[in-house]
Amino acid sequence: RESLPRALEAARMGGLRMETLVRVYQSRFEREQGRLPAALAAAEAALERALDPRFANPWDEILARRALAPLVSQEEGDAHLRHARLLAESTGNVLQMGLVYLQHAERHGNPEEVMRELEIAERAFTSARATHLQLLAQSLRGPLSRQHEDVKQSA
Repeated sequence: RESLPRALEAARMGGLRMETLVRVYQSRFEREQGRLPAALAAAEAALERALDPRFANPWDEILARRALAPLVSQEEGDAHLRHARLLAESTGNVLQMGLVYLQHAERHGNPEEVMRELEIAERAFTSARATHLQLLAQSLRGPLSRQHEDVKQSA
């Protein structure tokens, strides 16, 4: 907890473009600790920084929007993920595309939509050669696929 403020100060003092990333990590940390208002404030600060014309870049914006998505309403979170997905697609960042699809799949209960998004995430991870994430998407898709087949057979 003490290292995040020091990292933020170092990013600011050194003129590094890492402040957005530090804010994203701060948001994740606060969320994991159950401090949702602090997590939201850090994610909002990350997005503000990512959109600042002096520092703006699509990668930072994708990360900030992904950090914000679980901290806001379903509708607003989905909008952040859609925007992040469009940025990832337009910049050819297949790893972030996969992460956005995976995150979106985790937010929804419709099994068919979740399966489709996990399949897309898996393909993106394959393209990005992110084997561990590809295996994660496969492991999540496997049980859902069996459940989906069981439901179709019982109908």
